Amino acid sequence: MVNSYSLLFKVNISHDYYKDGYNRDLEIIPTPSSLKLMREFQLVFKKTAVGFEVYYIKNAPITQIEKFIKLEFILKSKNPVFGNFTSQADLLNSNQIFYFSNLNTNPEPNKEVPLSRDQIVGSNDMLPVESPESLEQKIFQPTDRNPQESSLYDAYGLEHFHSTSEDKKITLPDGRFQLNMGSSSQDIYCSNSPLTSNTIGIIDIYIWMKEGHNFSLHNTEELVPVEYKIQFKSRSVFWRYNLIQTVEKFVKFEIKNILPSNSEDSKQYLFNQVSNDTRMPDRSKIEQFVSTSEIPIKEDTSPLFKIFLWEDPLKEASLNIVLPSPKTANFSVEKINEEPVYYADIFVYI
Repeated sequence: MVNSYSLLFKVNISHDYYKDGYNRDLEIIPTPSSLKLMREFQLVFKKTAVGFEVYYIKNAPITQIEKFIKLEFILKSKNPVFGNFTSQADLLNSNQIFYFSNLNTNPEPNKEVPLSRDQIVGSNDMLPVESPESLEQKIFQPTDRNPQESSLYDAYGLEHFHSTSEDKKITLPDGRFQLNMGSSSQDIYCSNSPLTSNTIGIIDIYIWMKEGHNFSLHNTEELVPVEYKIQFKSRSVFWRYNLIQTVEKFVKFEIKNILPSNSEDSKQYLFNQVSNDTRMPDRSKIEQFVSTSEIPIKEDTSPLFKIFLWEDPLKEASLNIVLPSPKTANFSVEKINEEPVYYADIFVYI
């Protein structure tokens, strides 16, 4: 007998940095506990070119489920400079990750549903990462004689810990929790083992929850396939051209947009020349130009700008050069008024 599979849900991951719009630098891995659940309920995980899909067998146990169940997937980056060209990804570190789930919105047939809090991934999708041990240290500080009343609740609304209980040891599964301390509360992601350095996020899909949680997939008598999406945005940075004069013969410079203002991508950018006497180790002079506004970083590195050079400012330009677009590895960050400002440095010999 051949089993008949039906789609339970799919997740499409897009990124406007890439030419085709889809993120090819992310790896999606079900957690060991989710693999165990998928075997139990006869679910099939399938990677796709744009994300992943999960299928179920008709009349399989998943269609009669009546207990809390969550599938969890780890997002890992295969590109070491993913954070350079992805908006907000500079905030990623061993103590903070992106967290996506279907807790935030109700599924709609024939429509992509965002797993991020907004349509585009942003800072609101970041969660601090804590371990049970770090939570114990945070709640029961050695110098605090009267610790604040604290509690931890999971997404189902079940309490997993309360500071007034006799047992002060915190034992939690991996997942999202609400940490309440006194009058303040925050969402955290609990991980019982350190996350690898290339882990950028977690995706939680809640299959079944108690009545009233409409966002879960299975809350009616019928399973309706849902298409979820995660949409990353390309980072915009200031472009900084460093023009290196091996022989100081040019005295006037002007950077112009290659695309005309009436083109499909009509955004025009301006550059200011920075007045400083910056030189290479061999004493070659560097003429530096910085964009007056941030420019998006794209995988398509088709040239956007030309520079015109004059040996005599009273005559026509002596030369014009097509300027390259930046490589994602050549990024730097500087603090201006205590705020980080990102630059893409491009070096050109003239």
